[in-house]
Amino acid sequence: MKTKNFSSVVKADEAGSFKAIFSTFNVKDKDGDVTLPDAFERGRKVLISHYGHRWADLPVGKGSIDFDGEKAWVDGQFFLDTAGGKDTYQTVKNLEELQEWSYGFKVLESEDGTKDGEKVNILKKLEVFEVSPVLVGAGVGTVTESIKGEKEPVVCAIEDCKDNAKLLIAVCDGHGATDVVSFAKVLKQALAECDEEAMKALIVELTPQEPKAKGPRVFDMIAELSLARANSHSMGGQRS
Repeated sequence: MKTKNFSSVVKADEAGSFKAIFSTFNVKDKDGDVTLPDAFERGRKVLISHYGHRWADLPVGKGSIDFDGEKAWVDGQFFLDTAGGKDTYQTVKNLEELQEWSYGFKVLESEDGTKDGEKVNILKKLEVFEVSPVLVGAGVGTVTESIKGEKEPVVCAIEDCKDNAKLLIAVCDGHGATDVVSFAKVLKQALAECDEEAMKALIVELTPQEPKAKGPRVFDMIAELSLARANSHSMGGQRS
């Protein structure tokens, strides 16, 4: 198994996802190899290895290979629910354009040739096993753009939630018994920042144990909820 290093991570769509260019075609790299455009298998699934091809450690992500007439890349996803995946993701994200990449492969077909008057090894067909971020690469003409970051954590100020819950319960109090599940959904929409289970617990805690006679369901109270929001000094959790 051989490895070849290239730099570049470019934009992707989901948190922890990335697009890493790991080969440029028809260019002599630092290893004296020239890779042809059809050397890779489109759509091949590969592992994302721990930093520096540490195969003894668990993989930190997965991806699939794609390419055009100039370069090959992996569309990858770091495992943000594992320590190794999270740490590798954060390191790659922090390094930005300094990050370089390497891939592990087996040569299936190659031949001797020349490029710009120099002897080279032409890689015609490769079997790629994994892609890994590394410190130093052999690539030519690649660049790091970005990877997709995680959403910033949202912190709810519990006292604000209690105040807003009390306000909403007061609005609904005159309408009789309230369905806790439905009310929690409306409260979640109003506060936006709070956990639904925590809000249900608050509602149970703050709602009178002996409600009045059954009245309109909570979804019929949207207009009054909007009025309460307009009259309240705070109708949302606090972001960190």
